[in-house]
Amino acid sequence: SPAYVLGNLDTLYCEVNGALRPVERLRVFAHAGVFVPLSGVAPQVLPRARIDTRLGVAATIPHGELRLTWVHSGAGEAYLAPRRQSANALTVGATAFF
Repeated sequence: SPAYVLGNLDTLYCEVNGALRPVERLRVFAHAGVFVPLSGVAPQVLPRARIDTRLGVAATIPHGELRLTWVHSGAGEAYLAPRRQSANALTVGATAFF
């Protein structure tokens, strides 16, 4: 993925996703990905591979979906900001189908 994050940085991102539907209106899903800087001038910005994971559950509702997801983003440093951030987050989402 050339110029994915910065214009002078080649990167590689690989991911695996999966889902199970234990009952008709419920979906359990998972994601694992790894982001690797390959070449370019930004080792101080993206010094190493980053792993992200996501595990969640989604419920189908009329004309949409509600989701609860646990996200883990690895080392706890922002990609392009010189500050620390939480490596874990619980998110709530809604999608409307139309």
